[in-house]
Amino acid sequence: MARTARQWQWNQQREMAARLVAEDQLSDAKICEKIGISEVSLWKWKGKPDFSARVDKYISEFRSRIRRSGIAVVENRIARLQDIERRMARLIEARAAAYARPEIPGGDTGLVVEEIKGIGAGDKFERVYEYKTDAALLRELREYNKQVSQELGQWAEAGNEGRNQALDFLKVLDQQMKAGPAKTEEDEGEK
Repeated sequence: MARTARQWQWNQQREMAARLVAEDQLSDAKICEKIGISEVSLWKWKGKPDFSARVDKYISEFRSRIRRSGIAVVENRIARLQDIERRMARLIEARAAAYARPEIPGGDTGLVVEEIKGIGAGDKFERVYEYKTDAALLRELREYNKQVSQELGQWAEAGNEGRNQALDFLKVLDQQMKAGPAKTEEDEGEK
């Protein structure tokens, strides 16, 4: 007498097992322990097309939920990038206020960073303050702007001409910072 295969019947244990397998957070042994079945049963269930289809369904639902939230949503990524960019702008403004002194070339731009170095030793030790363009911050700002442009589909890779223009701009900016604050009409009138 031949045995007939029983039709798959869903119950609470099988449903929970399918969900836990899809979540992929627990080992099979832990899943079995949690829902009160043997590992052999779970192994057999995993071989059933209905069970596999339900696991795939849960995985699709999880993926879909993830794609609709957090940084998976382009608007959320852009909002986070804008928040970081605003914080960098606040840092630049704070530095501009702190370094706006005649002895610090470009200090009023906020794009200068102070480096303290020690020279000499013992009684002859002295601190030397150097002010340099904060290239790392400028690089990050450019990268944030580039990423936002890419996210919005507004980015096109520049050829050599675009790169040369960017390098020329940075050279001019560096020269201006070395030259010190620009003279205003008020400055000229005071003389």
